[in-house]
Amino acid sequence: MTRATQPLPMAKSALTAVLAPLSLAIAGLASAQAQTGGLSFPQKGVVCDPAGPICYDQQGISLGLTRTYYGPRAERDLLNQFSNQPMPRDYRLSNGSVCSVPARTCWSDGWNKRYVNQQLTSQLYGPSNQVLSKENGYCRLDDWGLRAYNGRCRLIRAVGNPEFRGSTYTVRMSNRPELVFGNRNGYLVARSGSRSWPAQFENLGNNTAVFRWGTQQLLVNTLVYAPNGSYGTPPMPSANYNTPYRSNYTGSGVNWNNAVEGFLNGLFQ
Repeated sequence: MTRATQPLPMAKSALTAVLAPLSLAIAGLASAQAQTGGLSFPQKGVVCDPAGPICYDQQGISLGLTRTYYGPRAERDLLNQFSNQPMPRDYRLSNGSVCSVPARTCWSDGWNKRYVNQQLTSQLYGPSNQVLSKENGYCRLDDWGLRAYNGRCRLIRAVGNPEFRGSTYTVRMSNRPELVFGNRNGYLVARSGSRSWPAQFENLGNNTAVFRWGTQQLLVNTLVYAPNGSYGTPPMPSANYNTPYRSNYTGSGVNWNNAVEGFLNGLFQ
């Protein structure tokens, strides 16, 4: 009697062929989650944290996305958790990173906010150094009391520069090096090219400020253009505007706080 051929080896081989790609995909997902501390990125602009479980978008905690990826129970838990309080604008993820909705930035060192987490920032808020606003203005630059520039300038606010926390404030003048102001380790800093200095500034009112660093000082105003684009007259600076800054200044710059950030966001609007 002839023994029937056993199909098991072939079936096992076929099953292996089917499961191998799936196993690779699962391994790849596990590897990707390991690289992000267990977080998942189900789509652009979304970060989900299974430790919550919570999902976030660029506006912060998202009830809808949490329901989509973790189910209605997870959404109800969030509603109960924040029933008597607003959703946080700054929040900490289970991998230790902290993200800020107003600053549109995430940091890998938690609440210290010294080191930008480029991967999380890009995932939630888009490419690094993303421009938020551009404004025409008037700029007057002096170096050791000598006029170096007097005329129109471009004021740009952006986020995602790993050199600074939160927003950066860039001033562009014709035929002059670009100036960048920002928060570095809790202080206002001015940078031009590869050089940087601790900086101070004075709020003159009427959306006008004077920045001082090294031997230079810059008057910036954003309200000198009429709606038709005509050029107006800038306000008179304060009495100490023309006092030159000393080259041996070794101060630490202005302490960064909400008032400083709020004024700069208004000036570079």
